[in-house]
Amino acid sequence: MKMETICHSRTLIEDTRNKINKHLNVLYYCTENNISIIRKKLDVGDYMLEGIDNISVDTKCSILEIASDLSTKNNEIKRFRRECIKAYCSHIKLYILVECPPIYRTIDDIKYWNNPNFAKSKYCISGQRLYRLMRNFEIAFLVKFIFTTKNNTGQTIIELLESKYKEG
Repeated sequence: MKMETICHSRTLIEDTRNKINKHLNVLYYCTENNISIIRKKLDVGDYMLEGIDNISVDTKCSILEIASDLSTKNNEIKRFRRECIKAYCSHIKLYILVECPPIYRTIDDIKYWNNPNFAKSKYCISGQRLYRLMRNFEIAFLVKFIFTTKNNTGQTIIELLESKYKEG
């Protein structure tokens, strides 16, 4: 993944529906880099930059969280789909940032993910199935799944929001 900086706004907007201090790593990164954070209701995602209304980042604290969001056994998939549709219809580029171990670097790596709950329930989603669902969302709604470690979450959020994402 290559990033090309296109903006220098330094105020991060965090959705008010995020629990306060949910992502302390983001707070620490912003503090260290003189980026102010304000809380405001966002229509799409968890984070945006002030003055840029066409890019948003939705954070997931683990692969298990996105697996739960995409599981057809609960209503989370409906909520997640609504958010992706809203972003698409509003011409907002939505990045889904998943915090995970560094062995998962791309969406293709998700095929090899082993759901820790798989042995407990036959209804758990497999890595192969999760991969297919994620790819379907990327194709249908033009969202992009990005993977990072917890230590790099703050930096990755800012890079995605300040930059034009380029494959390659």
